[in-house]
Amino acid sequence: MASGNRNGEQRHRQQPRDDAIPDSNGSRAARADSGFGQLRRVWERLGEDDPFWAVLSDPDKRGGRWQADEFFATGKLEIETQLAAAAARGLPQLRALALDFGCGVGRLTRALAPHFQRVIGIDVSASMIAAAKRLNADLGNVEFRVNPATHLSGIADSSVDFVFSHITLQHIPAPLALGYVGEFFRVLAPGGVAVFQFVNGVDASWRGRFFGSLPTLALNMLRRLVWRRGTVFEMHPMPEAELARVLLRHSGLRVLDAWDDFSAGPGWHGRRWYVTRAANVTETRRASDRNNPC
Repeated sequence: MASGNRNGEQRHRQQPRDDAIPDSNGSRAARADSGFGQLRRVWERLGEDDPFWAVLSDPDKRGGRWQADEFFATGKLEIETQLAAAAARGLPQLRALALDFGCGVGRLTRALAPHFQRVIGIDVSASMIAAAKRLNADLGNVEFRVNPATHLSGIADSSVDFVFSHITLQHIPAPLALGYVGEFFRVLAPGGVAVFQFVNGVDASWRGRFFGSLPTLALNMLRRLVWRRGTVFEMHPMPEAELARVLLRHSGLRVLDAWDDFSAGPGWHGRRWYVTRAANVTETRRASDRNNPC
């Protein structure tokens, strides 16, 4: 594998793949494009207003009441838990490059930095990325990028050892989210692992039945009243059956684990997938050499 690809820099293709958003007649791709501008506007405003709370929406922390140390400590715990789960399966085989999708102000990107040679945090919001750069200026192996596209701009095929996304896909309309997951699979390196959480529907509780009975616009009106703010994020289920079809479009991948996840909060049925790409002989040898330097 060329060194230019291994460090995650895209040499040639900057356009989205034809299969990034799976739909034979293009209607899903059109819906994704139409929702992308609104997604950017919402998260730009949230990043300007109360970025810590927009990332971790604890009702007691609304209005700038998160303390930075406390906020970033939650990211450290999350990453250590997920890396331990992956390491129990011997993954990722290399720790050259990690990608934090939907990085916000760098809560998880910062926690990944001690574990990888290089970490890239990407987000649709320029205001979030500006805050991330300011708050993590002490880290020399971390890069933050605004991602102004429906694909992972500038990330090369098969270049990322650890792809991570947490409480991000749940806020992205399904046509867009499915396209981004397809991009996770595209950039995943041999011997790497992609770990991502999403919501695939409402749960069976009274709250879930209530959420399921209302359209998004009505839920947004309710959120504005409860949160006392004009700009609110949305929740968007991503059907697991459609996600499975995206997986089938990419060779060499398999799901290691898939289980229920409760990060989205009451009323929502969340899931977390662990996906790996089969390691080729060269990657296996490189991982073995690194683990046994003598």
